[in-house]
Amino acid sequence: FTTKGFGLDLAYVEYSPAAAEGLRLVAGKMKLPFAVVQKTELVWDGDLNPEGMSLGFKRGLSSTVDLFANAAWLSIVERGEEDDTWVAGGQAGFAVKPSDEVRVMLGGSWYGYENVKGNKPFYGGKFFGNTKSNFRSSPSDTIGYDGYALEYALFEVLGEIGVKVDKLSLAVYGNYVTNTEADSLNTGYLVGAALTRGKGKGAVSLYGNYRKLEADAVLGVFTDSDFIGGGTDGSGVEVGLAFKPADKVELAGTALVNRKGIEQEVDFNRFQLDVQVKF
Repeated sequence: FTTKGFGLDLAYVEYSPAAAEGLRLVAGKMKLPFAVVQKTELVWDGDLNPEGMSLGFKRGLSSTVDLFANAAWLSIVERGEEDDTWVAGGQAGFAVKPSDEVRVMLGGSWYGYENVKGNKPFYGGKFFGNTKSNFRSSPSDTIGYDGYALEYALFEVLGEIGVKVDKLSLAVYGNYVTNTEADSLNTGYLVGAALTRGKGKGAVSLYGNYRKLEADAVLGVFTDSDFIGGGTDGSGVEVGLAFKPADKVELAGTALVNRKGIEQEVDFNRFQLDVQVKF
């Protein structure tokens, strides 16, 4: 007898003008508009579908060199009388493919958040590892409330080297990020490798990475929700194996052996089994 609510994953408008080759404008609730390496989630969780506007550009300078650039304004929290919280980001890089067997990608990103400090947690009532502080809403408020202690302005470097020999493909990749608004506990990095044999039915993939993410390196609510159970302030290994018994079916297993709390370490182990069917 009631109206039913529903979840909206994606709803956006995309425009690619014919007069500007390689340009792409998107507005609405969209897929993440920034490039990542090997689906790593040091800064952004893979499940995020942000809202806002983005501009992307990709153009080949030659048969071996491609340039790419991305920019976006994304809404985080809208408020009535108080200022909204949002993030604006820019990214640029290049990919070089000197031969069919070798590919190199290198890029840099900047993400500037507005109106984070002093606000309560954005989603779920948790800070996800970020530093918090007590704030008072008025001089007469004797109890106060917990809010983010810092602002966030992130600088990221990402890169990947890929080599292909016959049916084998090897990729070595990495990320580094630092929050320039924090004086300590403000850096994170990830290094890893992935090995793939074949495509379609019978394909096998193996990957592994190690990461360390300090408490205020990134905004914890948006980083990987599997690593250390979600958020920042941890380190550890992630290893995965995938097999395709059919062209559109994939079986995968993932193991995360992590330490939650860089200063006060607590073991965190998670094992996942996944089945993916595409149609």
